[in-house]
Amino acid sequence: MRPGLGWVALGATITLGAWRMDRLESLNIEPWSAPGLVPGVLGLLIMVFGLAMVVSRRVSANSDPPESVPWARLSGVLAITVLFVFGALGRLPFIPAAAATMFVWMLMLGVASSPADQPRLRRLLRPALIAVIAALVIGHLFQDVFLVRLP
Repeated sequence: MRPGLGWVALGATITLGAWRMDRLESLNIEPWSAPGLVPGVLGLLIMVFGLAMVVSRRVSANSDPPESVPWARLSGVLAITVLFVFGALGRLPFIPAAAATMFVWMLMLGVASSPADQPRLRRLLRPALIAVIAALVIGHLFQDVFLVRLP
């Protein structure tokens, strides 16, 4: 099965689940604050990007396949994710835990790989900076825009 089709199916499932959520109309809640709005939008975006993956694979079928990530790295990323979800969330402040998790993800997936002539500190600084900025933006977005309390 093509990976893009799996993402389309996941996005459709999320969107359908969000559509079926109670809209809390009996409480006179504004439509923009209905519980299923954000998951529905995210589900739609997952579907759109899944379709983009399907289309891009068809367009680039004649070109060389992209370099694949070794399964050991992917299972390491999965292990870090499980550790973050079941070990850090609720026990540590969200922003530092998220920043540390994203930093380790980037190191494991090779984002820090740059020319060998650069010092190691410089190669580590880029993913660290990206992880901290992303964690701050995500924290602000959820706490101040979506008004979701983060652990």
